[in-house]
Amino acid sequence: MKPDKHDRFDDLAQRSLAEVQSPKIVGELDNPVLEVARRFCWRVFDRPCGCFWSLRLSIFDRIYGPEPPTPADGVARDCDIFGRSGTGGHIS
Repeated sequence: MKPDKHDRFDDLAQRSLAEVQSPKIVGELDNPVLEVARRFCWRVFDRPCGCFWSLRLSIFDRIYGPEPPTPADGVARDCDIFGRSGTGGHIS
């Protein structure tokens, strides 16, 4: 017979925070110099990859044309993403 789901969650709730281990970051190195070098290498690798995808998307747009407008493109919005109403992105 399977244990009841509520029993498993009750066991987890009874654990103290001291018993719970923090998650381990798998790729992180203990040596700070090597960690900086590792992150820098990933950034160097990531930059050409991003440029490559931008190039592919621009070629795709030139071949097939830009994405067609959606009904939401013509809608006038009352507030910007920060929730300020009618300011056009500027704080008055």
